Amino acid sequence: MRTVQLAIHDPSFAGRIRALLSQDEACNVVVTEQADLKSDGIILMDEDAFGALSQPVADADRFVVIAGRNSLGLERMWEAGIHHVVFQGDSPTTVELAIIAALLRTATKRESFAPFDSHWPDLGIAHSIASNCPEVRRSRPC
Repeated sequence: MRTVQLAIHDPSFAGRIRALLSQDEACNVVVTEQADLKSDGIILMDEDAFGALSQPVADADRFVVIAGRNSLGLERMWEAGIHHVVFQGDSPTTVELAIIAALLRTATKRESFAPFDSHWPDLGIAHSIASNCPEVRRSRPC
């Protein structure tokens, strides 16, 4: 079971993200005021919380950061290796998609990647490539 920590300041938005992610029983969603960086899993956090982290950030692939559209911190996130940034005002489903991408990215680092037939059992995902067309048998990774 994969853990996703929701360390954002808007409790209503965190509740909507939690509801989306909790539809799959293989995902443990934790809403917290401050992310536990020692805990395994994906961390969704506000830009302010990310800015308070010491740099460089270890395991940057596991972070999803909510930033302002005109944020001066985007360059800092890029330099820290953050791949998953969503913007304030984006829909909960967009944020869910970024979390799914982070889950997939971290899964490929943990598992040995086989380009024609991959299976990530802890995420409940399997795919195969035939005739240059990937077939995804399950789209929700947690």
